[in-house]
Amino acid sequence: MNTRDKIIGVFTFLVLSTQLSAQQEPLSTFFREGNLTQTNPGMTGAVYKHAANILWRDYWIKKTPLNLPRQTTFWTNYSYKIDKINSGIGINYRYDALGYQKRNTVSLSYAYHIPIKSLFLSIGVSGGINTLNRNYSDLTFASPVPNPDYNPVFTSDFGIALRHEKWNTGISVTQWNNPTFRSDNSTKNYTLDPHFWWFVDYRFKLSEYWDLTPRIQLATDWATLSTTIQLLASWKKNLWFGVGVKNAFLKNAFSTHSFTISPMIGYDIKGMFRIGYAGNISNTPDPYMFNLMTHEVIVSFLMK
Repeated sequence: MNTRDKIIGVFTFLVLSTQLSAQQEPLSTFFREGNLTQTNPGMTGAVYKHAANILWRDYWIKKTPLNLPRQTTFWTNYSYKIDKINSGIGINYRYDALGYQKRNTVSLSYAYHIPIKSLFLSIGVSGGINTLNRNYSDLTFASPVPNPDYNPVFTSDFGIALRHEKWNTGISVTQWNNPTFRSDNSTKNYTLDPHFWWFVDYRFKLSEYWDLTPRIQLATDWATLSTTIQLLASWKKNLWFGVGVKNAFLKNAFSTHSFTISPMIGYDIKGMFRIGYAGNISNTPDPYMFNLMTHEVIVSFLMK
C-alpha cells in the first residue's frame, strides 16, 4: 500500500466513523405492520395474535483502500397478543456489522392496548442489553490501535401506535436512555443517541382483488434525516409488489446526501406465511462510501 492509498484509507475510516456515530440504527425496507416492533414497541401484539419475523439485509459497499467488509444486518423478533389483559409481549434480537464494528441487541417489549370505538391505541416500552465490539487489527496505522473492550449497556425504547381497519400510524423513540459504552482499555467512549421514528400507511381497496397501500417512514437522530416513501400493490391479498424511494441527509462536515430506490416483491401463503425480497440501489457523491446494491429478504409467520 503506497502513501497515497494510506492517506485515502485513513480518510475513509474517519468518514465511516463519523457516519457510524450518526447512523446507529439500521433501516429496513420492510417496515410493515407485522415487523415494526424493532423500532416501535407500541406495535407489540397490536395486529397479530402471533407474529414472528426473520429479516436479513446485506450491503454491497464499493471496495476501499482499507478493504472494508460489507455491512450485514440481521433482525429476528416474536410478539404475542394477550387478549385477556389487553396486552402484547415480545422479544427482539438484532445483529449489525459495519466495517470493523459489530453490535448485538436483545430486548423484551410490552404494550398495553386500549380500544377506542373503531380505533385501537397501543402504548409500549422495551428494554434490553446492547453489546459493542470493534476490531482494528487489520487496519494499517503508524502505531497499533488497541481493540477497545466495551462493557454491555442497558438500552430502552418507547412507542405509541394507533390502528384502524384501513390505516396505521405511530411515533417512537429508540435508545431513549442515551446508553454509553465504556471501555476499560480505552479512553474513548461510545454513546448511543436517541432515534425518533414516525410511520403511517393507508390501504385503498381498488377492487375485489386489488389493494393499494402507500407508506411513509421518517427517522432522525437530529444529525441524520431519512425519509422513505413506498407504494405497495396487493393482488388477492397474496401477491404483493411495489417500489420505495428513500432520501437521506447526513449533517456533518461533508453534508453527505444519498438517494435510494427499492423495488420489492413478495407472497403471502394462506394468510399466515410471508416471504419477500427488496433490492436497494443507492446513489451518493462520496466515491469511497457507495452502496452499489443492497439485498433484503424477509420471512414471516403471521397469525391473527
